[in-house]
This record gives sequence, structure tokens and C-alpha cells, in this order.
Amino acid sequence: MQKNQLQRCVIYARFSCHNQSEQSIEGQVRDCTAYAEQHNLVIVDTYIDRALTATSDRRPEFQRMIKDSEKKLFDCILVWKLDRFARNRYDSSMYKHRLSKNGVNVVSVMENIADTPEGVLMESILEGFAEYYSRDLSQKVSRGMRETALKHKITGIIPFGYKKSEEGTYVPDETTAPVVRRIFEMYVDGELGKDIAAWINSLGYKTTAGKKFTQQSVIKIIQRSRYTGRYNYGDLEIIDENQRIVSDDIFNRAQKRRIANKHLAGQYKANDCYLLSTKLYCGICRRPMHGESGYGKNGAVYHYYKCSGRRLKVKCQKQTVRKDDIEQLVIDNIVHNVLRGDVVQLILDTIMRIQSQRKTESPEVALIKSQLAGTEKRMDNIMRAIEAGILTDTTQKRLKELEETKARLEYELELEKSKAPAISYEYAKAFLTSLSASDFNTPERKKLLIETFVQRVYLWDDRMIIIYKPAPSIAGQSPTDEVFDDIIKAISDNCSDIAYTGTPSGARTPDTLIKSQVLYQLS
Repeated sequence: MQKNQLQRCVIYARFSCHNQSEQSIEGQVRDCTAYAEQHNLVIVDTYIDRALTATSDRRPEFQRMIKDSEKKLFDCILVWKLDRFARNRYDSSMYKHRLSKNGVNVVSVMENIADTPEGVLMESILEGFAEYYSRDLSQKVSRGMRETALKHKITGIIPFGYKKSEEGTYVPDETTAPVVRRIFEMYVDGELGKDIAAWINSLGYKTTAGKKFTQQSVIKIIQRSRYTGRYNYGDLEIIDENQRIVSDDIFNRAQKRRIANKHLAGQYKANDCYLLSTKLYCGICRRPMHGESGYGKNGAVYHYYKCSGRRLKVKCQKQTVRKDDIEQLVIDNIVHNVLRGDVVQLILDTIMRIQSQRKTESPEVALIKSQLAGTEKRMDNIMRAIEAGILTDTTQKRLKELEETKARLEYELELEKSKAPAISYEYAKAFLTSLSASDFNTPERKKLLIETFVQRVYLWDDRMIIIYKPAPSIAGQSPTDEVFDDIIKAISDNCSDIAYTGTPSGARTPDTLIKSQVLYQLS
């Protein structure tokens, strides 16, 4: 951010933990305001989401801010840290791309990410670490839940037809379990889902969410294998005959009817995953290429990318490209150009240098630490009273409550710290090494690699240009289409070709030589 350039900005603040309060919001706004004053920014509005997590984009003030960006009322968004904006890498990339089109960029006031190519790369790497760390923490937390599931105890919302036993397990509810049996019977007999839903609603029952039954909620009951006493918790199969409500025979008959009613297209829709969505552009007309699918004569489904200009008046002549071919070519290119020893070492050195300048303790962490210290002090007071001979049912009950509060606060503290973890050299190296050693045989691993390193891919019928992060920026803004045009010209004029074999254009000759011109800048 340039100090001498007057810009309009807005502040976005958020807290998600139920134990957090307005103090967290005030701290974020205070630091953002100080940053604005220091950098000659004019604050024109403030957007605040309270008790809403950033893992979801269903935040009213966040959505209002995104919509307001289209009105050109502000030039940048100030956030306390990047995890206030989004903790989901896909949402972060998508919304930043949308904001960039509106001329708006996102600035983290506490993470000291410079408006330089290496700063942009650092931001991308930090997002990757946050997701990596979050998944690692999630696995640790899930171990306890797994043990609970093995004991057949409740691990989530109690499904319709069940209730909680005195031992904390799922058991059929004597009132609603018969309704579940009747639902299966009606469905197997050919009743329509909407008619079954109307029948349940006529009896006054509600779903577990407290809403009226619909055809979709009936189908969810039909496909839930738990009603046979057999279900999965993650990769763990659990069998508990005490939970059985319907027989295997009627359940299997219901599944045959349910599957027969599904359309062929619906079987593939959820599996479509276009890894280069929002990143792949036509080299001829410079318009985005979108993922599409179609059916062959034998009924097989084909996935490909198609230039959006082919539908417009320009009638671009760019050929469609097979999804798997171009995605694999990009993956191979990243492995060849980025995940090599000298570049990985340069990234590690940059991370350590920038991280040493970061302030890590958030207002949320400070608040939880303060509450934890207060809880421990009250526990000490009760222990001193007990040691002095004051032992009553009240003191014992209060001590137990404080112990539970302490355990909850310690968990919330670890969870909050994980949102912006201090990354050790060994941890960072392990992350990048795991990428380098991966065979990228799953969509998740491929997506992580592309989202971390790729800015844009421009594709012609005979060559492609990959622009790695960070692409050059102007005054902290994301590059415009004109900037990318200049990059393409510079690469074409000055950069040497890197050859790969493949058929990204769908050409008939499998040994077609594809020339891949790439740009990678770090300083």
C-alpha cells in the first residue's frame, strides 16, 4: 500500500467463537483504523459479522460488502488477518477474483505482507499452511469423536426416529420409530415422496431441524442405512442391532426404487471437478474457458474446457480441450518449475523472513487467555478453601464447573491459535516436501497445488503460458487483463520455451509437441 496515495477503504471484522465478544471486534477495528491513518486511507464503511465462522461464505455483512464492491464505492478492504476474510481456500480465491474485477483488493493489516511479488506468493503459501494445519488439527480432534462412535454413543444430531438413552447412545424412539417404518413401507409400495411428506406433516411431526417434511427429507430417510443398525462414521463401519428400526429386506427394496428413479445426469453432477476453473483463459480471445460435459454415443460422459468466446459474437475458433489432459499438463509444469530444490529453498527463506515480522497474538487469543487466567484463579481460591477445611456440596459442584470451563477454554485457545499458526522452518519444509513427494493422484492434491502456485493459464491450440503467483501488481491491486496481456507479450518475446509432450487441444496426433512458456517471479 502506498502511503501517499489517497484511497477509499472499508473495514471487515468478524468473530466466530461463542466465547468471544465485542472486545474482539473492537480490537480488530482499532488496528484497522490505525493502519488506515498510517497509510493515508479514508474509511467509508465498516462491515461486521458476529459469531459467524469464516469456513462458510454465508455471512450477511460479508455478502453485502461483496455486492457493494460492484458500486465502485471503495478501493480496498482492510482485515485484521487473512483468516478474518476466509479460511476456505476456494472461497478466498473466488471472492478475491471477484473483488479484483471490481477494482478492490484485500489488505491484511497485521501480517505485514508487502505489495511485492514475494508478498503475493507469501499470502498464497500462508493460505495453504492454514488449510494444512487446520486439517491436521481436525484429525487430532476427530480421534476422540471416533472413540465415542465406537462406543455407539451420540456424536452429532440425533436422526428422526431415535432418542438419547441414559448411557448416551442412540436408541429407537417409541413414538417416531414406527413412523420411520411406515415411511419405508409406503415408499416400497410405490407412494410418491411428496405424498409421504404430506402424510408425516399431517401427523404434526417435524424434521430434526424443526421444519416441515419435504420430498427431499423423505429421500434422506430412505437412504440412511443407520435404520438397519449399520452405518459409517468417517471410514469406520459401525454395527449396532440395538439401533435397528427396519429390516434389511425392506431397506434394500427401497434403495432399488430410489436408484431407479435417479436420472443418469445426476449420477455425474457431483463428481465434476474442474481444477482450472477461474484460472484457464483462451490465448486467442483472452476470455475465460469454462468446464463443460457431454455424452458420447455409448452414453459415456466427457469433460472438457470450452472458450466462452465461442458463444459470443466474436465466435472464437479456439478448440475445446479435454479436462484431464490440460490439468495434468499444468500439474507436470508446476512440478518441473516450482517444486525443485532451489525454488523450494527460496520459498522457505522468504517465509521465515516475513514471518519474523508478523505479530501473532490476536485479540481473540488475548481474550481467551484472560478468561482462562480468571478461571484458574477462581479454582485456586476454591482449592485454598478446601485445604482450610471448607468442603461442601456447593464448593465441590463449583470446582467441577470451573474444571469444565477450563477444559473448554483450553480447547478454544488451541483452536484460535490454529487460525494463524506460527510456522516453524521444519513444519514449512515438511509441507513443501510433502507437495514435492506427492504423485498428485487425487483431485484434492491437484487442487492444492494449482491454487497455491498458479495465477492464470493461457491456452492456444498449440501452446500455453502459465503465469505463476505472484503476478506483478500495481499499487497493491490484483493485475488487470491489460497487465496480463503485457506479461504474455513479454514472455513470448523474451522467455525460452519449455517443451512437454501431450495433446491438450484434443489433437489427433498423441505425440504432438506442446510448447509451454512460463513466468515465475519471486523478487
